[in-house]
Order: sequence, then structure tokens, then C-alpha cells
Amino acid sequence: MRSRRSRITILLIAALGSVGCGSPARSGDRTVAGDATAGDDAVVDAVADTELFPEGACGGFEGLSLADEVPLLADHLRIRPLEGAADQARPHSIMAAPPPNEGETRLYLEDGGRKLVVFTAELYHRPTADLAAGVRHVDPPAPTDRLVPLELPSGLRAAAIVATRLDTSTEAVPVLRLYVVSPDDTVQLVAFYVSPEVAAEGRGCARLARRIAETLRPGERRIDASGGEHVLEGTIGLTLPPGYVVLPQPGPDFAVYRVYPLVPLDEPTGSLGIYLGQHPSAAPVAPGTGTPGTVFGQPMEWRDRVEGILHARDAVLDVPGHGGLVAHVFVNAPDEAARDALTAVAATLRAGPRP
Repeated sequence: MRSRRSRITILLIAALGSVGCGSPARSGDRTVAGDATAGDDAVVDAVADTELFPEGACGGFEGLSLADEVPLLADHLRIRPLEGAADQARPHSIMAAPPPNEGETRLYLEDGGRKLVVFTAELYHRPTADLAAGVRHVDPPAPTDRLVPLELPSGLRAAAIVATRLDTSTEAVPVLRLYVVSPDDTVQLVAFYVSPEVAAEGRGCARLARRIAETLRPGERRIDASGGEHVLEGTIGLTLPPGYVVLPQPGPDFAVYRVYPLVPLDEPTGSLGIYLGQHPSAAPVAPGTGTPGTVFGQPMEWRDRVEGILHARDAVLDVPGHGGLVAHVFVNAPDEAARDALTAVAATLRAGPRP
């Protein structure tokens, strides 16, 4: 469970931090819908619109018009945000790679210290037959949340977690989290957050978030999970099985490539990471102390560790034919079978002579 939820949990935490309020947190909740407590059994087939999405203020943002359509996730989806919202990536360390456009999009709106953020993330999951059940599995609703199915005007299928009480004790207040199924049968998270100042007068925030969400429609990009030969950079590449995808994350003088298997929301998953640069964050495995393997067509050793249900392994090695270039290859998986499957993908890494 921990590994299966880890990436989605990390994305939700990242979204919470993405508002960047910088103002003191307040105590207490703000009720926005009448006596709605549902928790894990929060799937509702028919709910009065005024109960979950009541009319009211949302820090003044409710009076803004919708802007022109903008792409999300490198045009996997499109949306019409509020006027004045800007595509602004999450802050990151100058030593780290910025979040890739294919992986997340952050639309940021600020007016007089009041903030609203629409955070969209690629989950690299397939939908479950019962979408709401799959969402409950990876993102259990709080006792005061409601989990409801939504059919968007564009025809996109979605399940929404609606906050019926706005928690003003946090610097980024969750309003609405939407799990959307795209035409390529993958799931994206579209989450709406406001700052505490907005939540304090936020009876209408869920309605405003739904108003924006209803403009969602498919973009032109589709995720290619057909598998086959895949070039990372130059003459460095690997072979992907069908159902696997690569997310590139370029940095200032390095790059990280993450390989994800596309599995249903309710199934465990893992990832393979490949850092290519000159300053890896780990040391090479001491000879004779690791698990034998093959990477870049050469024998090598993995450093294995198990933490709870997390089965991880990594290795640091020189890239053949690329003098000075170092690869840090790392696997995180929920069990040995998933670890071994990702290790098998790592074993297909190849490096021809530098052009």
C-alpha cells in the first residue's frame, strides 16, 4: 500500500505546498456544505448541486471571468482557468531538475495576497472499472469529504473528492480533487487549492472549482505506451515492454528519466529512475557486496534494501563510451516481482559511442 500510494501522496503534498501562502496558518474549519460526513463510503450517485457546490463567495475570485483555453501536461488536457492565472512551475532547488511539463502543470493566481492554484499531475495509472473505488483506494477521502462521480461536458469521465469543510489551519486549503480519465485510458489528477484568507470566506469555492473543471477537455497529446526501443539522449537508450512509459526530467547539467508501468489505480506499482550526469547523489557499490546484474551490457552489482514493503535497489556506474558521464540507476517497487520487472527494463540500457 505504501509504495502504491507514494507517488500520488507525494504529488498531493507537492500541490499543498504549491500555493506558497507565506501567511500564518489559522485554526479551525470552515463549513461550506450542510452536515456532509461520508469518509470511505463517500460515493454518492446523485447529490443536490446546491449541497456539494453551494453558491457563495470564494475570496472574490468568484467574480472573475474564465480566460482563454490553456494546455495542461504538455497538451494532454486543456482547461480554461480564471483570468490572470499564470502557468508557474513549483519552486525547486537550483540543484534539482524542475518539474517536467509532461508530468505536472501549476496554474497560479494571486490577488492581494489571496491565492488560488490549479495543480494538474500525470499519475501514470490506468482507471479501474469502478473509477470511484480506485480513487478511494489511492486517495481515501477525509470524514468530511464527499467522493462523487462526474461526467464533464467534454465527455471526460471523472471522480471528484469535494471538501465540505475547508481546513483553514493549512497554508494550502484543498477544495476539490478531480481524477480524470483521458481518451488514451490514463488518469490525471486536477486539484484545486486556495489560501486560508480565501477559505475563510469560501462558501462558494467548490462551485467555482467545478465551474473551472467543467471546461476540461482532451488535448492533442496522447501517452504512447506501445513499448519498443526508446532513446533517452544521444546514443543512450533502452527497450520498454508494452505498457511502460518514460518521463524525462532535464536539469541544468544532468537529466533524470523515470520509467513507469501503467497499472490500474488499485494495483501496486513502482518506478525505474535513470540519472545521467557527473554528480550522482549516491556512491558506487563496493565490489563483491551487491547483487549481480547487467546494465549497459556489462556485469555490475546492485545495492538492495528493503524498508517495510518498499523493495529498492540502485547502482552507480560509468556510461560506456561517454567519458565522464555517470549513471545512477535506481528502482523502487512494492514487492520483489515488481522490482525484478523494473530491473529487467534497466538491463536493456545501452550506450553507443558518443557522436
